[in-house]
Amino acid sequence: ASEFKWPFPEGPSIKIALEYGWMDIAQVSSQAIGEQILLIGPPINYAHRISNSGSGNRCHIGPNAAQLIGVDCDELTGPYRVEGKKGEGIYTYYRLPMGNLWMEDPVSDPDLT
Repeated sequence: ASEFKWPFPEGPSIKIALEYGWMDIAQVSSQAIGEQILLIGPPINYAHRISNSGSGNRCHIGPNAAQLIGVDCDELTGPYRVEGKKGEGIYTYYRLPMGNLWMEDPVSDPDLT
């Protein structure tokens, strides 16, 4: 038996992006994967765009979700902005620190992964 070698030299990472709003459910199917259910809609697209900002472990919160949390919440920082795809404009988001749950940002010390 061979010893397991972790395939990610910098350890596991986590990237979370949240936005609130109406979503639809779509179904697609193929012979290879069968029937699959997909969540689609503006909040999914928004969360994807804001997740592209930054590096390392992070949690980004869209403006509608931040309103529900309360933008004056001591935990949220921001607002920050990231440019979307060509013609989409600017996406605004807030950052929720994860330091008490998960090591934030890139980890360079292999003993910490």
